[in-house]
Amino acid sequence: MSATLATQDRPARKDELRARMHARRARSGIDAAARERMRKSAQACARLEALPEFTRARCVLLFLPMRGEIDTEPLVARALAAKRVLLPYVEGETLRAARIAGIGDTVIGPYGTREPARKEPVATDEIDLVVVPGLAFDRARNRLGHGKGHYDRFLPRLRATRIGLAFADQIVDRIAHEAHDVPMDLVVTEEGVIA
Repeated sequence: MSATLATQDRPARKDELRARMHARRARSGIDAAARERMRKSAQACARLEALPEFTRARCVLLFLPMRGEIDTEPLVARALAAKRVLLPYVEGETLRAARIAGIGDTVIGPYGTREPARKEPVATDEIDLVVVPGLAFDRARNRLGHGKGHYDRFLPRLRATRIGLAFADQIVDRIAHEAHDVPMDLVVTEEGVIA
């Protein structure tokens, strides 16, 4: 197989994996009890909060969940008591981060995600740690996002620790890695930490 053909197949493989992960997430949302999802979310968030990287961080970029992601709202609420908390938002094609004072300091953005009501971007060099959502992660800490590339363009601008946060069933054997993909430093699930 030529290198060109293999490169052309990568986006197709990612699209196929993206479709499978969306279907898996949709099935689990229907079949899984909300209580089980909350339990798993709480376990994953507790693992994240116990990490020295999280404990040390003064300014954290978190996210509020969409479409079956880990419920991070309690994590955000706890972090607000001790840290400077930022949430992501998209401006054009650029992901930015702005500070929130509380969970209620958010609005629904164009992608259906909750984002800061006040769009006052914080400089990337002020961020100590970023917690990144994804459709899937692999054991090499590669991430499969929703395909828009927002985090792929944002993460290289950071010196911050990058931590993927997901359910254990979002861990797959392998995600095709491309030059623009940025691996996580760690991936945290309810079952453990991938380092």
